[in-house]
Amino acid sequence: MKAVLSNLSSIITGFLGGAFLCMLILLSSAFTVHEGQRAVIMRLGQLKTDLNSRPIICEPGLHFRIPFLESPYYIDIRQQIWIMDSDPIQTIDQLYLLVDFYFKWEVSDSAEFFRIHTAGGTRSWDAAKSNVEFLLKQRVKNAVLEEFGRRPLGRLVLEDRRDIMETFGAGLSNSLKDLAVKLVDLRLKKIELPDDVSEKVYNRMRTEREKSATMLRASGLEQSEKIRAQADFDVKMILSKVQSDALKMKGQVDAEIMKMYAEAFADQVAFYELMRSCEMTREVFQSPDNILIVRPEKVFPGIYKREHIQ
Repeated sequence: MKAVLSNLSSIITGFLGGAFLCMLILLSSAFTVHEGQRAVIMRLGQLKTDLNSRPIICEPGLHFRIPFLESPYYIDIRQQIWIMDSDPIQTIDQLYLLVDFYFKWEVSDSAEFFRIHTAGGTRSWDAAKSNVEFLLKQRVKNAVLEEFGRRPLGRLVLEDRRDIMETFGAGLSNSLKDLAVKLVDLRLKKIELPDDVSEKVYNRMRTEREKSATMLRASGLEQSEKIRAQADFDVKMILSKVQSDALKMKGQVDAEIMKMYAEAFADQVAFYELMRSCEMTREVFQSPDNILIVRPEKVFPGIYKREHIQ
């Protein structure tokens, strides 16, 4: 009886030990990928691949591995933000600006990110992230320097910041593919002038405005003179035409009057001569200082005849 109990106890102990070992193996083979993460599996220092030789990427959820042979490497696929403060940047007109900007990035290819930045899995995620941000900082800064270096200060101040960043943000995103990351957003926080540059900029702006005002005044005076000269010319032309038309009309009227006189006095020549003599005499004697010395028979031949005078 004791032997049977001893054997049963050994069986139970072995079963419990085996169950505990199986549970331990099961627990050590299971791993969880959380939201915002992806995981790749390393097998003896190499990425585990599927039947098509593509790296296996573990999505969020519960997964299993072969204990002691395989180990997961977690990659954070959430957007990461990096802020750059007050970096001096030179414009095309040799002026320096203090530019604050930030960019957001995320992992675009987990397997490639693992190969490039983790040194075979020996580098932690934080270390890999720092390495990526260092490389991104250099490339983004160089891109910003190049883009700002092609623009004068005036355009940088007047243009929309979003338009400036979007102009070269798309090209910069393509240049980051070799890092297995994607540039999500790149924004300017502020653009400021250093104190020693501000006064130079203001003086130059003041000079340019004064020059522009002088040119506008000169142009206005020139236009004013042209308009005035044209107006004077038009007035003279109009007056000349009016005077010419008036003289023509006067000539026509005088001709009509003379014609009417001629027709009216055609049969009264002596009376016409008398009337003209009277009119001439009246015109001469309009002033009391005028003296007319003539022979009467020459002026009034119809009245002063020689026999009457005698």
